[in-house]
Amino acid sequence: MYRIKVAEKSKNSKGQRPMKGFISTTVLLASFLTVMVNRGQAAIINGSFEQGPTISGDAQFVGAGSTVITGWTVTGHSVEVLGPPWLASDGQRAIDLSGYYAGGIQQSFSTVAGVTYWVTFDLSGNPAGGAQFKTVRVTIDSFQQDYSVDTANQTISTLIWHPIGFSFVASGTSATLSFTSLEGDCYGPLLDDVAVWPVPEPSSSLFAVATLVVFTAMHCCRRLVTWWPTRTGRNYSSPPFAAKAG
Repeated sequence: MYRIKVAEKSKNSKGQRPMKGFISTTVLLASFLTVMVNRGQAAIINGSFEQGPTISGDAQFVGAGSTVITGWTVTGHSVEVLGPPWLASDGQRAIDLSGYYAGGIQQSFSTVAGVTYWVTFDLSGNPAGGAQFKTVRVTIDSFQQDYSVDTANQTISTLIWHPIGFSFVASGTSATLSFTSLEGDCYGPLLDDVAVWPVPEPSSSLFAVATLVVFTAMHCCRRLVTWWPTRTGRNYSSPPFAAKAG
């Protein structure tokens, strides 16, 4: 299980985080940039949950088996669609994977056997009660992993979102991505900005160009890697691509 804690933010005299692992960060960002080019081939729909039920107040419970959240099917007991003042990672909505009790969501999509896919999502936790750490189980194809996130010192309007990702190799012509709460109460892990993309071959010329572009940008403008996190409310202290399924 991956446990993600709210880290102390190390900053320099200008209030910026120091750059560490320059080469590793360059390669990671180049890989990410290459994947972003393929975002037009995204397999998941409604990954930010903006299309769904009308929210009464700041949240709407959705029961097992429902497909009212466009593209997704609710599993387990129930989930909760969250709106303002809850701080979403992308757009205006997010999902609490524990509605009245532990629930989950899943979506099936077409794949090509033998092709590698990136799965990315943003994870937070309901800080209003229950355990300090909230845990979600993610499964797709042969991949299964539990992720646990710290909710300390947060409110519904000051949530910290952690970008997480992994890759898997498709075994057939379709796959089902599922997120399941492992919390037994109504205070579950929070989910937003889910995406799946096919990964290009690393040896492609596009990858080489992306690496050169990112390397040059980072060399010329050292603020590149500190600008985005301070403006999105996301915590980039943990590796965004945390696991790989072979």
